[in-house]
Amino acid sequence: MRTTIRLIVAALFVGLTSTALAAAAPGQQGERREARDGKGKGKGQWFAKLDANKDGFLTRAEVGERRWNRIQVADANKDNKVSKAELQKAKADGKLGKGKGKGKKAKDAAQARGKARS
Repeated sequence: MRTTIRLIVAALFVGLTSTALAAAAPGQQGERREARDGKGKGKGQWFAKLDANKDGFLTRAEVGERRWNRIQVADANKDNKVSKAELQKAKADGKLGKGKGKGKKAKDAAQARGKARS
């Protein structure tokens, strides 16, 4: 009986905690959607949010290892910092894709597969 009560109390605690965490960040999902679709006020805000020291560059420390591995191709001058202009140029050149597997390498591989089938 005591074990059952403890489990119920623990489950209630977990439920209340997750609800509180979800309520603490109410607009994040909508902001992400706006930034992704390129419309409205969310466009481009992601860069400013990630640029923790507001120096106009993103570094590995600011964006984390996973994102850095994706955007480091935009570092044209190899100074281990990526500016917004460098990101825009890399995207225009097809070096950056829209998410997983849609970058230049994936496009080249898809084109090669298409030519092989012909």
